[in-house]
Amino acid sequence: MKTLKKLSVMVFACMFLMAACKKEENAAPAPQDNPGAAGQSFTVKMTDAPGDFEALDVKVVGVEAYLEGQGWVTIDNRAKAVNVVSLTNGAETEIAVNNNPQAGVYTKLKVKFDPQAELKLNAYALVNYGGVIKSDNRVDLVWLYSGANEVELAINETVTVQTGAEVLLDFDAAASVIEDGNKYLLQPVIREIKDARTGIQGEVEGQANAAIVITDGTNTFATYINAEGKFMLKGIKPGVYKLIIDPAAKAIDDVEKQNKELSGVVIVEGQITQMGKIAL
Repeated sequence: MKTLKKLSVMVFACMFLMAACKKEENAAPAPQDNPGAAGQSFTVKMTDAPGDFEALDVKVVGVEAYLEGQGWVTIDNRAKAVNVVSLTNGAETEIAVNNNPQAGVYTKLKVKFDPQAELKLNAYALVNYGGVIKSDNRVDLVWLYSGANEVELAINETVTVQTGAEVLLDFDAAASVIEDGNKYLLQPVIREIKDARTGIQGEVEGQANAAIVITDGTNTFATYINAEGKFMLKGIKPGVYKLIIDPAAKAIDDVEKQNKELSGVVIVEGQITQMGKIAL
């Protein structure tokens, strides 16, 4: 009888502990209700609206994001060497990733660069350049402004335990490099591509270098073709545009071809408009 009573007490005690644990478990806040809970990954990628150069070598040494209610937080501080000009025709590279970011709303992004950067010039650009040229056609770039070598831009990304953030940056090489007498200056022009699903893609036949401009009179987007003559622009607002192809000379003694314009180019939201091969 004593054994039966003892067993009954033990069973009751176990049932009580299980119920208490279950109550405590149910009472604990869900991760998504905790404002500081870690979310999905925060990734920053870079693509390029390239310039008329063979290479533009920079090094990203850190990326930070501004978290509302807290301030600047580090996304990634690992160094990443990038040839910006190689990121054409839709190519992208990851410059920062944080697999355990704090949940919340991020409103600004800061990209930090190493002060040393190099530009590799095309052969025909060397003729009129009076500065110091290295053996491989490279020249050192001088930052246009002193102080921190960083670029800050506005973003609007929300990180939760269910959704992360992916920011795609467009480094405009042509606008970022400024020729000033016997030196080249660097002032990175970077924008966020908010809709990478919308844009235009095509190929220019028989041309080694050419600028691509697409404009509706108000909005203008530009890039250069790559070595295969291909181009892609992302983040274009939907609408009807004019496509302008501005060929550059293949060599110093070449005669430049005339610009070619194509009107009525329709950009549809969520689609990459295919222009196919374009002959000049």
